[in-house]
Amino acid sequence: MQEISLVQKQNTCEFLIAITLEKWYKFPIKLQEAKALKAHMCCPCKSQKNYEECCKPYHTGELQPADALLLMRSRYSAYALGLAEYIIETTHPTHPEIGKKIWDWREDILRFSRDTEFVDLEILCFEEQDHEAFVTFTASLKQQDKDFCYTEKSLFEKQGDLWLYKDAEFL
Repeated sequence: MQEISLVQKQNTCEFLIAITLEKWYKFPIKLQEAKALKAHMCCPCKSQKNYEECCKPYHTGELQPADALLLMRSRYSAYALGLAEYIIETTHPTHPEIGKKIWDWREDILRFSRDTEFVDLEILCFEEQDHEAFVTFTASLKQQDKDFCYTEKSLFEKQGDLWLYKDAEFL
């Protein structure tokens, strides 16, 4: 897999935010306008922080999530913003999706992100041990003007200094 530089990640992230803002506000937004708007944009992970101070440093590779809860929130934001590479990079190598053709998986993520409005995220439980953690959450989504929500208990595993999404159980 080709390595993506920090500058490329930041530019891609800014471009995807412009697309996301265009989807939300229903009119074209130039990249410069997106940069100005995103400084005030609430993070899609529903932390009540702005994106610049919340999940963006994880998405661009400036920081690594310190725990599985931060990784889970940043993955939710990545789905909301269509950051497929981040989802792929933060998935454990034993996860079944890793066995798929990477481009097919990437397209599945992008399609899901494009067709979904990420309405709300509620963290129900966070349990962490040395190298394993569970995050139970409810995600409220909207697709084709239909609301739906699901509750998931996600398993994360720490490899070295990195937390990775390993598996999930729908509750």
